[in-house]
Amino acid sequence: MLICEEASDGVLVHHIQRFLIQHGATKAEGITFHSGTALTNKVREGLEGLSVLPDLLFVHRDADHRRNTSVASAEKRYAEIKDAVQSVNYGNPYVGIFPVYMTEAKENLGNGERMYHNEGSNLGAP
Repeated sequence: MLICEEASDGVLVHHIQRFLIQHGATKAEGITFHSGTALTNKVREGLEGLSVLPDLLFVHRDADHRRNTSVASAEKRYAEIKDAVQSVNYGNPYVGIFPVYMTEAKENLGNGERMYHNEGSNLGAP
């Protein structure tokens, strides 16, 4: 499951699925959730709507400012993700996704495959 900051972040699911398959998963199915504004509420509401908890939770957060690529900014976002996930007692692994420069926003469909131009991005996970 991908908890999105904005509805448009759902385009990241394709990349996450592909990444998981490339790194050994035999199957990668995903859903997205986006509702409300507070991250903790999004995580709680997204998980409450499921009959079975996802094996792996991805939580996407944007930078406050598109040029703010500092380590302090990334650490702040990862701390927000960690606090939100821990507050709902989700016991499975989770991954924080923090594209610094709108990685998901620049789509190129030239060859039929979604490709995303990444200008100065720093993707990572806690």
